Amino acid sequence: MKSKSSKVTIKMIAEHCGVSACTVSSVLQNHYKSRRITMETVEKIYKATKELGYLPDISARRMRINNSSKMPLILALLTSYEAPLNLTNNFLQALREAVKNNEALNSRFEFSISIEMFPSGKLSEMKNIISGNCFNAAIITNTSPADDLFLKENILPFPAVLVDRKIDGYSSVVSTDALGRDAAKMLKQKGRKLPAILCGTPLTQSTQMRIDSFKKEYGGKIQRISAVGLSEGSGYIALKQFFSCGGKLDSLYCISDSLAMGAYLALKENKLCVPKDVSVIGVGDYAYSEYFSPPLTVVGAKYGELSALASSMLLSIIENPQQPPHVAEVGERVSLRSSV
Repeated sequence: MKSKSSKVTIKMIAEHCGVSACTVSSVLQNHYKSRRITMETVEKIYKATKELGYLPDISARRMRINNSSKMPLILALLTSYEAPLNLTNNFLQALREAVKNNEALNSRFEFSISIEMFPSGKLSEMKNIISGNCFNAAIITNTSPADDLFLKENILPFPAVLVDRKIDGYSSVVSTDALGRDAAKMLKQKGRKLPAILCGTPLTQSTQMRIDSFKKEYGGKIQRISAVGLSEGSGYIALKQFFSCGGKLDSLYCISDSLAMGAYLALKENKLCVPKDVSVIGVGDYAYSEYFSPPLTVVGAKYGELSALASSMLLSIIENPQQPPHVAEVGERVSLRSSV
């Protein structure tokens, strides 16, 4: 019996069962009926795969089934577990559309797209992140300061585009730094005197920028409400705790639309009406934001625009790998609705 740390091969299974490697391969590819292999042998082989811990070699299989004239190419979305599902979905759709519409690359490559997730701050511990054995190119988003430091200190061995963070040596797509400033201006114009910022933890480069620009524009003391993560539930729990400790506010700047959704419920349960009692502004303009009750006012580029630009940039790097790293900024957009 081989060690569990050893890679189990078809040859090992064949030796274990006393049959040929060809027989094992036929069974594992479900060709045993056409090859007239007995069910006794089939069951023996499947039992051996479980006992030995066999896992199929996906990369080798992909090479065999793909058109021989095309090279298989895996694009990955690298994001933390704390990222909102809407954000992940935006990038997956954008990558798929970018690949679909790029005829030049489609003639050369057979694409597949994967999601690779890591705990916030633990990007450096992702298997094969330095060797690049798992994918050929990647979009990297929702990294913490610890992750950004890792990226700064290490040049990855594959094309990569960063989202909403600038790090020397990498191409990136970023939002304008005016987001927090313009949100603050809107709330000041409404005469709000007790503003609060609802943000997730840990802070990323982009969220810290939004907070800093909001505070600079507003002036005075700004309350900060920290949620554990960026989900709707995180926003709800954080604001509920704020109220239970006697906190008061008349306006709320939410660093993401998902946090704003949770905040809406907490405000309602605390008998506060939006926007009569509390003005609320979000960031990201998710597809569902205009269907809040009342519809959510959002400052900043749509994540759909960020994801589309990041996807096209990644494919451009694959087409022209010699181009130097560059930063593309997505312009500001204000979706003024009735939450302010």
